[in-house]
Amino acid sequence: MASIPQPFQSLCERDTQAEYAHLDDSTISVTNSCTTAQGMVSRLQGKAVVTDPESLAQFSVNFFAEPQPSDTPNYVVTYLDEDYSLAVVGNPDRSAGWVLSRTKTLSARQWEDAKSVLADRGYEFSHFQLTPHTVSH
Repeated sequence: MASIPQPFQSLCERDTQAEYAHLDDSTISVTNSCTTAQGMVSRLQGKAVVTDPESLAQFSVNFFAEPQPSDTPNYVVTYLDEDYSLAVVGNPDRSAGWVLSRTKTLSARQWEDAKSVLADRGYEFSHFQLTPHTVSH
């Protein structure tokens, strides 16, 4: 729904998605996709290794090579709504962040929750760019 844009997102114009799949007890696959200005779908695949087995909310994610076991996360789930409909994720130095949703739109309450969480976690909402999504009727 919103992100601090990263280099791999430079081609993305709309419909950004992240899909996760369980591979084993400590690894998940990550597939990021979006629609470019030319209407093409851009995809980037990677793997995430759990770095904190207690919380299961911190990962070492790598899109360009096999992730190496590490105690240092670069992807932290910092908020998860009770019904798993909204999540806020970022990296420890706050140079990357994402507001993720299971739907293509967020209610006013969800946006306020996301902004509040971002502020509480030390993020500046003005650094985030909203991601337009094609909503079919």
